[in-house]
Amino acid sequence: METVKGAGMRRVSAIELSNRLELFEEACIRRGVRLTAQRLTVFTCLARSQAHPDAEMLHRDVVRLVPRISLDTVYRNLWLFVEMGVAGVLNPSHGRHRFEVRFEQHHHFVCRNCGTVTDVSAPALDRLPRPETLAALGEVESATVEFRGLCRACLASSRSKRAPAKS
Repeated sequence: METVKGAGMRRVSAIELSNRLELFEEACIRRGVRLTAQRLTVFTCLARSQAHPDAEMLHRDVVRLVPRISLDTVYRNLWLFVEMGVAGVLNPSHGRHRFEVRFEQHHHFVCRNCGTVTDVSAPALDRLPRPETLAALGEVESATVEFRGLCRACLASSRSKRAPAKS
């Protein structure tokens, strides 16, 4: 799979990035949102990432392309993207909101040690019936499952620390 190279975050393919940008531009037109150079840069950096960055991580990526962009501008655009429905927001750990652009139904695996968030496609989970008790709470618009545990890298690291030294 071809990936778009960049500033240290896992990247989506060039084709997927192009599709995401097209959907973003269409959403801006529908909503009457100005497509400024800064807004497009913030969205592009978010859309090409698979790392579910928080605003600070994304700002470090964006500032390489737009050196004078403020963290506040990045935050305001991220929340605008969420409001427009072109980005999602997660709050996986430590109170930091993480953002993503992915239009297909999916779920997440969150490493409790390093905080890495990984997308999980699981059609069987998408078909889970909603409990009847939800109707009394309100109208469900979406549902995702969040798996928590240790990622492979953290598992390997913890196992190597526990392994006895060979003599």
